[in-house]
Amino acid sequence: MAMYRKLGKKADQRKALLRNQVTQLLYHGKIETTEARAKEVRKIAEHLSL
Repeated sequence: MAMYRKLGKKADQRKALLRNQVTQLLYHGKIETTEARAKEVRKIAEHLSL
C-alpha cells in the first residue's frame, strides 16, 4: 500500500499542487477540491498545525 496518492501527476506537479492547496486552505480556511486531493491536503495541514 502506498504512503500517498499519486493524483495522476508527476512528483514535481503533485508537490506544487498540494503546496498551493495547503496554502490556500491556511489563508482562506476552506477549499473546494476532490476527495482524494482533500485527504492528501488534510495530512499535510494537520502535520503543520502540530
